[in-house]
Amino acid sequence: MQPFSRFAPRERTEPPQTNQPDPSVVPGPFTRTFTVVFDDPGKTRDDYFAEFIAGLRKVRVPTGEGDTLNKALQAVTKLSPSQLPVIPKMPNAPESWRRVAALHRELARKTRGNTYFLSCRDAAKASPGLSHQTACNINVILAQRGVIEIVRVGDARPNGKASEFHYLLSQSENGAEENDDGIEI
Repeated sequence: MQPFSRFAPRERTEPPQTNQPDPSVVPGPFTRTFTVVFDDPGKTRDDYFAEFIAGLRKVRVPTGEGDTLNKALQAVTKLSPSQLPVIPKMPNAPESWRRVAALHRELARKTRGNTYFLSCRDAAKASPGLSHQTACNINVILAQRGVIEIVRVGDARPNGKASEFHYLLSQSENGAEENDDGIEI
C-alpha cells in the first residue's frame, strides 16, 4: 500500500436519487455524515467499529447545542444581585464571585445536573471587567467552599481544553439551603 493512499480520491458509485428519506438515518442533533474507508485488509469490521466508538468520546457539544454557554451567560447577566447564589459561609461575597457561581448553576441546569465544561476565559464573561486569571481563582474558591467540584483541570493556555465541573449546591433560585443563615460561629 502506498503511503497516504488512504487520502487519494476514489471512484464512488452514488445511490440512485429519490425523494424518499434514507430509513437508516435518524435525524437529530447528533446526526453526522461521514465516509469510512475500509482499506486495511488486516482490520476487521470489529476493529473499525471499535475505532468509531472510541472516537465518539471526542465529541464535546452536539450539533445545534453550541450556544449553551451563550444562553447561560445571557441568563446570568439578567439576574439581579438578590437572585445570585449564596456562597456557603460567605454571605457578603463579591457580586463577581456570585455571578461566576450563577454561571456554574446555569450550566448545571442546562446539562440536567451532569458535568459540564467551562474555560476560565468563558467564566470571566459572567461579570464585566473580570479577567480570566481572576475567574480561575474564583473557581478555586468556589470549589473550596463546596459550590462546585473540579472534575478535571483544563489546559492553562488559550484554545486549550476547558475544565470540567460539577455543580454541588441546590439548583433553587439562590442556591442556599432552607435553614442556611450563611455563616457559622
